Amino acid sequence: MEKIKIAVKDLPEIPNICNQRLKEVWKNKDVSVAYVEMDPGNISFLHKHNTFTELYYILSGKGIMYVGNQTFNVSKNTLIEIEPGIQHELENPNESVLKHLVISTPPFNSEDLVLL
Repeated sequence: MEKIKIAVKDLPEIPNICNQRLKEVWKNKDVSVAYVEMDPGNISFLHKHNTFTELYYILSGKGIMYVGNQTFNVSKNTLIEIEPGIQHELENPNESVLKHLVISTPPFNSEDLVLL
């Protein structure tokens, strides 16, 4: 089987409502993977998805993840699972860029984004 190499730096940025640098790394019928860079002081909109589960995997930096009524301090190698219907948002209150992966199953669908 041939190995697949993806140079994230060469992927196009995808416009998004949270004003983050987002690049779609992988997508098939079962899953999508996005690479995201969140600038210092940024916070995503509080939102939920009704039909898919998301996994946030922190690559570098530190932040605060709000999931339902829980708050988590996140940093490198933290993995947070967000089930369908659960409100969530990510905040970067620090002075360095927060880099993370967002893995969605089934794949991310912008029509299933519910702002709260």
